[in-house]
Amino acid sequence: MALSLDPEIAEALAPMAGAMADATPPAVGDIEGRRALWEPIINGAGTAQPIPADVQTSEHHTTAGDGARITMRWYTKDGAAPGPAVLFFHGGGYIFGHIDLFDGPISRYVSASGVPMLSVQYRRAPEHPFPTPLEDAYTALRWLHAHAAELGIDPDRIGVMGDSAGGGMAAGLTILARERGGPKIARQILLMPMLDDRTTTTPDPHIAPYVLWSYDDSLTAWPALLGEAAGGPDVPATAAPARLEDATGLPPAYIEVGQLDLFRDEDTAYATKLSRAGRIPPAPRRPARVRLHRLHLRCRPPRHRRPRPGPEVDLSRHRARSPCAAGEVRKPATQAAPAPTPCAMAPLGHRQEQTEAPRGRAGLPRRAASTSMAGRLPGRMPAAQHLILT
Repeated sequence: MALSLDPEIAEALAPMAGAMADATPPAVGDIEGRRALWEPIINGAGTAQPIPADVQTSEHHTTAGDGARITMRWYTKDGAAPGPAVLFFHGGGYIFGHIDLFDGPISRYVSASGVPMLSVQYRRAPEHPFPTPLEDAYTALRWLHAHAAELGIDPDRIGVMGDSAGGGMAAGLTILARERGGPKIARQILLMPMLDDRTTTTPDPHIAPYVLWSYDDSLTAWPALLGEAAGGPDVPATAAPARLEDATGLPPAYIEVGQLDLFRDEDTAYATKLSRAGRIPPAPRRPARVRLHRLHLRCRPPRHRRPRPGPEVDLSRHRARSPCAAGEVRKPATQAAPAPTPCAMAPLGHRQEQTEAPRGRAGLPRRAASTSMAGRLPGRMPAAQHLILT
């Protein structure tokens, strides 16, 4: 089976591809090698687009339960109405990354949605294994609730959000907050989340050349976070949310499945449990609905607009009075051809088709991981709408 990248995805991946062109993948277990490789790539992706001028930042600090000082960065849009807020956790497999690398993506999310965000510098593994990163996240959640009035936000409309490891941490935080009776979380927004420590060790040869986060990366990151417990029977759902058994009482979730991480099924496994508990809201309908068809996209009107044959009518009794019967031949009136139905994917230059949206198990819309890593909000991806926590 031959695969190729969509041109828009390839364009978004260009900064990362350039940084990785001459890089040698680190061996399994090489933490420092991954930090040296990935942090310039994340920085290149985050700065590939301009940072919006209408977003302001301020620094805040709090103290974790063990006395450690936690740095947080608050992003607000000029003139935005007060209301909801988001607690954001950056990606990096729990082993690399820091809040400075994600200034660009978070600023673009805030500018596009108008929702302020608090980015958290949680401590990383293996120097600080589980549960330290999650406890840092919980400390930040409590701080945001305690300062809600000062920041002008509604404590009942605070959501959690993150990409990759940050998405897994956001999901784990909702479980931890449920176990501890609060603080309240209104929604979880998970971008290509890292959810399951039971990592497969057999690469798919069709997909492996296209993945950004490799099999070896997972085999390095999970043991760094969980130690010898990784993959075993005693890992709690707060560490690996895909192990969740009961999703009752968790906040509604929006999950963006990374198409470049198709070798993992943890997104779908976790989402299925949330869906069964009624925690996955239905995806909004759009005028242009797209599906992949033989790796091409084609465009045609929706079914309800296609002409249908009319009922069969017996016209024999009208023929005697018809113009043709009297020798009068009239040309039928010409009608203007209907305008073609617009297609949301038209700018990509592909053949396209308007049918049902592509969905995985549990009815989840599939999205491209690269757009969320760069903080992009293209017209067909309504992530900004999900940030408005209604």
